[in-house]
Amino acid sequence: MLALATGLVALLASCTPVTSPSYQQLANARVPSLCGHPATTLVNGQNLAIPAGQGTFQLLRTLSDGESAIVRGVPSRDGGSLTAIVAECNAGGVGFPSDLVLFGAGPKVYAESFLDSTKWAALGLAGPARDGITSLRLVGRELEINVDALTPDDPECCPSRAVVVHAHPNAKRLIIDRIVDAAGD
Repeated sequence: MLALATGLVALLASCTPVTSPSYQQLANARVPSLCGHPATTLVNGQNLAIPAGQGTFQLLRTLSDGESAIVRGVPSRDGGSLTAIVAECNAGGVGFPSDLVLFGAGPKVYAESFLDSTKWAALGLAGPARDGITSLRLVGRELEINVDALTPDDPECCPSRAVVVHAHPNAKRLIIDRIVDAAGD
């Protein structure tokens, strides 16, 4: 009877879903080099190991318009349930495109993406703007990421298009499935 009870407890434990990490868990996580900055343990979501004048890295809780910068429960085939979070970073002044970081259990970084893809050119775009993610949400098994985008004629400061990037995690990467005009999605 004891063996049966022990086996049942083990079975139930293996069926318990693993939840994706919360912001509180990510805010003080050990991270590898992200955004070109040194590996560190974050402090309240910030990389404090960056030397003065060489930039910043910070996990965001909200985006500039008040939208959440975090999506939990992003499914992956090889990393369990993930948390996607937007990070803001720069190399000493000029902002980079938004950095989307996916964390798995631990929490450990599963993938990092600046949303670069050859798919931007098909829409006549140069790529995402600085700090360009305006919202993100989970639709089925896919991340839907609203992004301000640059045309080849736009100055770096001033994106003129809005697009929706559809992506999913796989093999420790964020795979961009398609990019569509926001008005046509």
